[in-house]
Amino acid sequence: RRVAMDKAVEVKARGTPYPGTINDISAGGSLTAEIESLGDDPVELSIDDFGQYHASVVWQWDESVALAFDLNEDDQHSLQEEHEAFRRGTDFD
Repeated sequence: RRVAMDKAVEVKARGTPYPGTINDISAGGSLTAEIESLGDDPVELSIDDFGQYHASVVWQWDESVALAFDLNEDDQHSLQEEHEAFRRGTDFD
């Protein structure tokens, strides 16, 4: 389930950090805007208040990037719970 979000992010690709904004997120990935071209290398996504996630670039168009998280099933479940708490406006720590 996707959750709309407007949070600052940093995507690190090939050791270079790229600041941007996250538009939405799910347990499987995110749509991030205002990001330069990242190429096909694995990336690390840092989301304010959520943490860091290893991901792969699914597609890029202009300054929008879709990322797929590299998470096991348990980690996906935990991340989904955090998203739901964020959506409800409750503490997710």
